[in-house]
Amino acid sequence: MSVVTFTDYLPTPRYDNVPWTSLTIEEAPAETGPWTLIDTQNIYPTDINPAEPSPRSFTTDNATLTEGWYRITFLDNQSNKVVSDPIQNIPQAETPWMPSVRDVALKILSRTRDSKGNQLGTFTADTIPDATDCAAIIGQAALDVAKVLGDDIPDVLYDDVGNLIALKAAMQIELSYYSEQVNTGRSIYPQLDKEYQEELPLISKQLTNVLAGNGDGTTGPVLTGASNSPSWSFPVASPDWLTKRM
Repeated sequence: MSVVTFTDYLPTPRYDNVPWTSLTIEEAPAETGPWTLIDTQNIYPTDINPAEPSPRSFTTDNATLTEGWYRITFLDNQSNKVVSDPIQNIPQAETPWMPSVRDVALKILSRTRDSKGNQLGTFTADTIPDATDCAAIIGQAALDVAKVLGDDIPDVLYDDVGNLIALKAAMQIELSYYSEQVNTGRSIYPQLDKEYQEELPLISKQLTNVLAGNGDGTTGPVLTGASNSPSWSFPVASPDWLTKRM
C-alpha cells in the first residue's frame, strides 16, 4: 500500500441546500479503468452553503499502483453523486525550497490549537487542518507559485520561494477551513494576501535577474494542475447512505 494525496477538489455547487457528505476514491491502471474502490471517507465539516462549496483536500493510504489513475466521487446522504475526471498520480521530484508544515504554521499560529485550546505551534493530528492535509495544501501552493516562477529555482532563492509558498498555503487554509471568519473580517487572510502580492513580483524579478546572470533569462516551465471537472449521476431510488473510513 502507498499514500496518495488529493488537493483542492471543488465539488459542483448545489442549489438545493443539500451538502455533499462523503466521497469515494477509485483506482485504475489506465484512464479508462477498470476501476476499483479503495477508500470511502466522510466529508467534515460539510458545507454550510452547498451553493458555495469549499475546496477539499484528502489522503488515502490504500493506493496500490505506481503512477495509477484515480477517480473521486462526491455523494450526499441520498446517494446522489458527482464524479470527477480521472487523474494520474505521477510522483514529483523533491524540491529543496518546499516549506515544512511548521513553516506554514508559523504564519497562522492561532490555527494550531488542539481540541482543548492548547496552541501547539504546528499542525498535528489534533489540529484543524491536520498535518497531512496541511502537507497536501503545501503541494498545491507550490504548484500555484510555480505557475508564475517556474521550477528552475536557484539555491540563493530557496528561502524566499519557500516563504512565498508558505504564505500561499496559509492563505488557502484560511479560505478552506475558516471561510466564515474571512468573510466577516476575523481572519488574518487579508494581511497574508497583501504580503504575498507584494513579495511575488519582487521574487519574480530577483529570479529573472539571477537566471539572466547565468546566461538564461527564462523563468522555467509552468506547472499546471489536473482537472477535476465533474459529471452527474442520480439513482432511481435514494436509499440511506452509510459511509465508513476504510
